[in-house]
Amino acid sequence: AVVSTQRVEDSLRDIHIDFTFYPHAAAQVHGIAFWFDVAFEGSQKTVFLSTSPSEPLTHWYQVRCLMGTPLFARPGQPIIGSVTLTSNKRQSYDVKLKMHLAGSSETITNVLDLKNPYFRYTGSVPVPPGNQTVSPSDNYWENVTTSVTRQCFI
Repeated sequence: AVVSTQRVEDSLRDIHIDFTFYPHAAAQVHGIAFWFDVAFEGSQKTVFLSTSPSEPLTHWYQVRCLMGTPLFARPGQPIIGSVTLTSNKRQSYDVKLKMHLAGSSETITNVLDLKNPYFRYTGSVPVPPGNQTVSPSDNYWENVTTSVTRQCFI
């Protein structure tokens, strides 16, 4: 399939992601962390570039977006929110984060510049990416789900 380059570029100008999380324990929620996978589909195989926490660092990073004030969540209480990434003239994104607890009228927000290195996780030495033929994030979440399921039956 041929995809219009302009259409793909336009779809990356504003990226909006709604989320709902259910904490397993009471917690102070200080923000959200996220990463991405990119699939490069070749004629012989597909190779993934990932910024997943289970993968070596690249020059892109996992991002930690902190809020000014934490939310205090009870076990199972839904944390509802959204992240909007808007492209800017600095060849990056402005990140608008909003979240609240189900049953509460208190909403916390923050706007961050993704280019600010303060939000990048840089915990290990970069290794050249591109050795995966399956999505590293899918593998990560499969292991998390399996681990949680095992803990529930122990």
